[in-house]
Amino acid sequence: MKHFFDRTFLFFVLSLILVGVVIYNSIPRNKPANMGVAAIQKTQLSDFKDDFATIDKGDSLTILGVDFSDFRFLVATKDGQRGWIPQEAVDNKGIIYNVELITENEKTAVKNGDTVTFLEQTGDQYNRMMEFKTVDGEQGEVRVHNLTTLTGNNLLKYEYNGGDYYLSKKKFEEKYIGKTFEENEKLYRPAILVKKTPKGLSAQYDLRVFDKNDGKFYSPTITYENGVATSYTTDYIRMPNSFFLKYLPLVSTFLDMDFFSQLISSNAFEIGDIDKDSHPIWFKIAGYILLVFVLIGVIGFLFFLNQIIPFLMFGLLRFRYPLIFISNNIFQKIIWAVIIICTYIWLVLGLCYPLHWWYFIPILLIATWWLTPKILEWFDDFPSNRCPECKSLYTIEYDSEEFMREYQEWRKETKSTRIGSRSSSEWVHDTEITKWSDGSTSSRAVNQRKVTHTTNTYNNDVYDVLYLVREYKQTYKCEHCGFEEYGSRKESKELDRKYKGSYIDTTTTHSGY
Repeated sequence: MKHFFDRTFLFFVLSLILVGVVIYNSIPRNKPANMGVAAIQKTQLSDFKDDFATIDKGDSLTILGVDFSDFRFLVATKDGQRGWIPQEAVDNKGIIYNVELITENEKTAVKNGDTVTFLEQTGDQYNRMMEFKTVDGEQGEVRVHNLTTLTGNNLLKYEYNGGDYYLSKKKFEEKYIGKTFEENEKLYRPAILVKKTPKGLSAQYDLRVFDKNDGKFYSPTITYENGVATSYTTDYIRMPNSFFLKYLPLVSTFLDMDFFSQLISSNAFEIGDIDKDSHPIWFKIAGYILLVFVLIGVIGFLFFLNQIIPFLMFGLLRFRYPLIFISNNIFQKIIWAVIIICTYIWLVLGLCYPLHWWYFIPILLIATWWLTPKILEWFDDFPSNRCPECKSLYTIEYDSEEFMREYQEWRKETKSTRIGSRSSSEWVHDTEITKWSDGSTSSRAVNQRKVTHTTNTYNNDVYDVLYLVREYKQTYKCEHCGFEEYGSRKESKELDRKYKGSYIDTTTTHSGY
């Protein structure tokens, strides 16, 4: 147990946390809810801004996802179009989870958890309100803030996240253009918005298409004619690192590897916020405790992901296998190569994510510069922490000592003695100058402080000293395989001392600045 919680254990645990974050992020959450409903009122199908189709009362719809912040459903119509509609268009029953969001609540008897009937939305996009009626017939008004219908409450795990998948322009054109709508639906992300056109459909996808020519990302809208993707248009996605991505090599190559792309891609749907008013208090407390570990993992994911393979390799040393066939010297060289390669890959992916270069690059490089020696220095210890022969850890212990030789040698030594000291003090200050509107200036003393100067005088006696030196060979042996490492020890005994002269020097120190 002496070395159980050592550096290899710590790095192995950190690597497992990072692996856990990677696995969680790699789990696809892009399958829509596919809940069949019918419109209970006439409404408009819209994209993120404008209406483009009419939904009549009684029309069959399929709910794909939900946006709680804007109180709307992402739906598909029978004729294949997709867009957003207000939640109350398919369900006018909802639960009030936070009565503090009700205006003039003293006029109603509504309590947290009460079910009400939604009437209509009022206000503007900055202050949207929902009028409602209670079971007792009282009417009130509540802010549309994480408000949801009973239907929406059953779709918490289908909260639309606007998840984007990263790929290069070349890969996008190879994968999507010339394919049918059904084929493209099975790829990385389903179409988020689908509109009918005179010749077919236009579909907008949550993709970030990278163009190496300018280092920028674009969101594509594909035009389908006779069921086949024939062309596309793009909208520029404003991102901060275009200059670097334009000139860094292998950006498109990394993005076109599904594993790397998934590391930075987000999912279309995410589980609802743990702070929703509908959750019980015990759920929220457990969620916040878990959130602490998640944040640690997220921070590690953002700035230490390049270390996941080095950490894992270093942690595996404590188990001997599968690295038993790699020597200590070769292992250090492999670690160096892996760190350099992984750091560059994560540098590129992080800039695509996008993490702003002005903080991401310095933190990534400083973290790498600080953590790498923590691995490599472990191999410099004597005796070796890892047996070079059997690859066991912490099994090499002191075994014996053997006298080797003795000899005499002269050494120069200096003995210093303080023979005097003097101090002086003075008050100093800074001057603050103010320039007034009429052109005149004034000054005043600020930050007054006392500064002390101390000068010490030393007499230094110089000697030639003769020592008898004894050298010993120390043997350290592995408890498992018998492998031996050798060290040395010296002990010195003074035989003679000759005075060679003296000199005087002074040093001055300052305090109070």
